[in-house]
Amino acid sequence: MNTDNSPYSVKPDTKNIKFDFDPSDQLHKYKEDEAQQKADLILPHEMTNIIKFLSDTFGSLAEIHGILLAAGNNGEINKHVLDTITNKIDKVNEIVLDIPKDLAKIGI
Repeated sequence: MNTDNSPYSVKPDTKNIKFDFDPSDQLHKYKEDEAQQKADLILPHEMTNIIKFLSDTFGSLAEIHGILLAAGNNGEINKHVLDTITNKIDKVNEIVLDIPKDLAKIGI
């Protein structure tokens, strides 16, 4: 049996032990990892339900948008009026989606 190529052969290690204990590289790496693993900011207690209300508002506006699209298939309703209302709903949705960015500025 050839013991030189066997993964189970035990031989003394001829490599020298490196006593170069400079932890600066490791500290830098861990600080980068820590910066990426921060918890989300928490809103003050009085404002905890705002995100829920914003998501409910967004969902309701999406339902209204769907209703208006379905109503657009009806030939009796003026398409221009529906488009005007739909554009306004889209603007409100954009505002609702921007509010969490502003809330993040006041998070704790």
